[in-house]
This record gives sequence, structure tokens and C-alpha cells, in this order.
Amino acid sequence: MDSRVLPGYDGTRGSERTGRGASIPGRCLRSIRRALMIESLIEERKQARAAKNWARADEIRRILAEKKVILQDAGSTTTWKIE
Repeated sequence: MDSRVLPGYDGTRGSERTGRGASIPGRCLRSIRRALMIESLIEERKQARAAKNWARADEIRRILAEKKVILQDAGSTTTWKIE
């Protein structure tokens, strides 16, 4: 990864720059992966709701709740936040 992909990233590991364990880019990647996983589950839940598969939609809501993700449905739109 270079500064074209992540502005301000100089190619060194976080511990080399900060003296700490995890690098800043590493934390960013984990956050991005988590957000993508959440969005993927929300999309699957949306499809389950459209198919009137309420059991699967409820199961996905429970999975997300276990991960401290709160869903708010407003019409056809679902927003989320981390508790």
C-alpha cells in the first residue's frame, strides 16, 4: 500500500512510526472490513425481507445486535450505528 491508496501513509509499519503495535492503516483496514461485513448482512436482510423470509431477516438482526450494531428501518431504507 502506498500514499496513492492511503494519503499520508509512508510505507512503514505503525510500530516503526509510533512505537506502538498496530499500524494506523491496519486499524483502518479492520474498520473497512467490519463496515463491509455489516453492509453485506444488511443487504442480505433486505433481500430476505423482500422475499418475506422473516425468520432469516430476524436472524441477521440478531447477528448484528450481537456485534453491537443497531439497525433502524425507515421505509425501504435501513441505517445502522455501532452501540
